Parts: sequence; structure tokens; C-alpha cells
Amino acid sequence: MKTKLLCNLQGLQKNSLSNRKIRIHPQPLEDELISSWFCRTAIGNLTVPITFLNLYLGDYKTVFFSDFDWNREDFIKAISQKVGFSKEKVFSITLRSYEGYLFEAQNKFSSNKPFINPVGFRGGRNRRCGLRFCPYCLRESEHFRKKWRLTFSTACVKHRVFLIDRCPECGEPLTIQKWRNDKLNFHCWKCGFEFKKAETERVPEESKGIETIKRLYEILEKGYFEFEGRVYYSIAYFKVLGHFTKVVYNWQRRKWDLLKREEKIVDINLSMKSRGVIYYNIPLKEQYVLFTALVDILSSRERLEKFITDNRLQKTELTRDFEDYPFWYSGFVSKYSGETYSPSLEEVKCAIKYLQQKGVEVNWKNLRTTVGKFVDKRKRKDVWSFLESLLRGEQ
Repeated sequence: MKTKLLCNLQGLQKNSLSNRKIRIHPQPLEDELISSWFCRTAIGNLTVPITFLNLYLGDYKTVFFSDFDWNREDFIKAISQKVGFSKEKVFSITLRSYEGYLFEAQNKFSSNKPFINPVGFRGGRNRRCGLRFCPYCLRESEHFRKKWRLTFSTACVKHRVFLIDRCPECGEPLTIQKWRNDKLNFHCWKCGFEFKKAETERVPEESKGIETIKRLYEILEKGYFEFEGRVYYSIAYFKVLGHFTKVVYNWQRRKWDLLKREEKIVDINLSMKSRGVIYYNIPLKEQYVLFTALVDILSSRERLEKFITDNRLQKTELTRDFEDYPFWYSGFVSKYSGETYSPSLEEVKCAIKYLQQKGVEVNWKNLRTTVGKFVDKRKRKDVWSFLESLLRGEQ
């Protein structure tokens, strides 16, 4: 009888809370993940995340059976109504907020997105090490940062230490919303270890990796990057970056001095058995070395061309599985396509005008020297016809 009464009372409490607003709700902290904010809100209401969800948002139990940091639009709307935040504010602490900056919008949603670490949620917990943390950041402000879900977030740029992607005590992948009843701080659900008490390895001072991560954060936050004096959307950069992870890691094109230097500094070698392995599945330190080299390769035309030349890349590798490559990259594709480039008729006319202004005789030899390319008069009948008419005084 007492058990039945207790169940009824719990049911009444649940029903009453499901129709009420969440009165105690902290503001999201800087760059906070929604899973982190939800956990802090639950603890602030003297309960654990799963119970808190059942009490206030019982219609959305399924969000605890997937990657919590993505979340559906209806759940975002429900949270907004419960706490009085705008939908835009709630949306900004989900991984969906990277849409349009890190990856393109898609009509059919999938959590498998470029540069977002998958957590492999199954059976009530994360099976993959997709969430990371800096213990020194947690000591300063105990919340999980959104950028810690990014594949290239391998080190803390503030404290210059490598991030940790599993429990330092038992090795279990992090599942922060799976909370123990006797804990108030973020901890391992399995062994109870509090993450802010962890120690981690410092990044060597001579490494360029920290500056690389800062550069990628900057592009992502601005939403654009500059290349040869022109501005392009950040997605156009990350598309090429994603392609070159395959060129360097999967296809073993690794002739690059900085890559060798970083491997030596960090004391790690990129795996050789990498066929079919995706960059977000490789060890954290290997990711650190890989992205440090890639950002250096893409930092200028000269560096990218040197990498292409040194590794003897052709159009096949520059475009394999990469049909929608962006405009800023298309020049490299055409240059190294193996096809002979021939100047247009307009370029030839400009070259002839230049020769005339300089008082240089207009002939095939001088024309070829000026345009910097071989012009085959047997194949370029348009150029031949124009030049002949010019020499006859008809132009």
C-alpha cells in the first residue's frame, strides 16, 4: 500500500513539474555544450540529469539515447519554453550551430559531420572517445566547451596541454550526462573519478600545433578565411582540409618537413595501416600532428604547390571523392591535371599588344616567351589566323 501511494505521489509530482517552467536554470557559460549546461541545471535542481529530464521533459526521453549535443529542433524549442531562453540561444550551445561554418546544411540531418568527433552512443553510454576536456579549464570554470567536440581540438590553447579523451582512472569514454547520485562535479560514471582532478601532458614549446589550433578556431569563429588577398567562406577551407586528411593520412603522401619535425617533437608516428580509417578515429596525438602539418600546407599557394610537386600529386588525387571542390582550390586542380594549358585568344592579343608597346618583333618565338607557354600554331588556328592577319596589316 505504501509503495503504491509513493508511486502515485511521484506520478503527481512528475505531472505537475512537466507543466511548469524550470525556475532554477543557470546561464550557458562561454562556449558551453548543451549536455554540460543540462547537467549543471539538473544538479542545480537537486537531481540527476536523467531524472530531471523525466520530471520536466518526459516527452523527450529519447534524447538520452543518442548524441545529446546535437538534439532535435523540437527539444530545442521545448527547452526554450521551459527556461525562457530564445531558441537561438539554446541552438547556439548545440553542435548544430556549426552548420554553415564548419559543414553545409543538409535537408536530411545526420550527426556524421566533418570535424565533429562521434561519441558512438549505445546502451546508455558513449562507446567512443568523442568528448574531450582540459582539466585546468574545468578547475577555472566547470563546464564542457563546445569546441572540445571538434576533431582538431587536440590541445588546450590557453594552458598548452593535450586534451584528455577518456577517464584517466579507468579509461572509459566520457558520458557526462550519465551521473552518479553522490557526485556534484563532472565525473566518470563508471569509477567516479572527478575530471578536474586529472593531470595531463604539456605540449612541447617548440611545436607549432597550438598556433595551428588557434588558426582553425579563428577561421571557424569568423566564418571566413583569406587566401591570396581574397576572402572565402570558412566551409570552402574546411572542405579542402578534410580532403587533404585523406591525401596525407590514407594515401600516404607525407613528404613534408614540418610533418616529420612534429612527429619527432611529439614523439609519435602517423599510423601506416590507415586504409579506410577516417581521421576522427585515429589517436589524439596523431590528429594533433596531422592537422599541424595540413594547416601549414594550406597556408599559402607556394606551400601547397610545393607539397603537390614533392608528392607528385595529379588531378586524380587532388579530386578523388571530391567533386564539389571550392573555387579557390580549382586553380590547383587545373594546374596539376596533367593537361597541357594553352592561353586563350584574349591572352594572346594582350601579349601581342605588350610586344608592340615594347617595340619587340611580333613572331611565334617572342609570343611564346611572353605568354610563358608553348603555343602550337598547328593546333591553335584561331591564334594563327589572328597573327597572320596582323602581320598583313589587317588588324
